[in-house]
Amino acid sequence: RDYKVTGVQTCALPISMSGSDAQAKLRDIRTLIQSEKYEEAIELCDDVIQKSLDGITYYHKYDRFFLG
Repeated sequence: RDYKVTGVQTCALPISMSGSDAQAKLRDIRTLIQSEKYEEAIELCDDVIQKSLDGITYYHKYDRFFLG
């Protein structure tokens, strides 16, 4: 497969990945992309996506009414 490296942007990360853990994951993803280890980078991205979706689900289930 051909992949185009467009960079990794930090946006809203899930609560379970706050702080240094989130930054470490993003740093690892960048390193894997630079090393052309795309499949491993995709696996880490999938993990970030799943945790983000879990965070959104939690927000909609519990915090939406309190946080607006």
